Amino acid sequence: MITKKFTIFLILFCCFSLTACSPKGYKSVVCPYKLKQLHMCSANSAWGLSCENEILFTENGLENFTPVRTLENVNRSTDGYANAAFIDEQAAYITYSNFALE
Repeated sequence: MITKKFTIFLILFCCFSLTACSPKGYKSVVCPYKLKQLHMCSANSAWGLSCENEILFTENGLENFTPVRTLENVNRSTDGYANAAFIDEQAAYITYSNFALE
């Protein structure tokens, strides 16, 4: 009986804690790109790497990404892989490979 009461208490405590810690005042945004990576530099500026291996940048929020560069011959369906390290609003380092596994 004590275990059952403790379990119920624990569940209620966890639910209350999650509700109390949820962020208020944030709004949802819809990004037109499916992202592999995202780096927010400020509230409105960000870098992104799309699932189609496009390097994206915005200074107007995630809804307004602009492709900066598309990595040619890198396709996730052909085992190509791209990764990015976004430093700040001025610098991004990209590594990628295009190889076939046999």
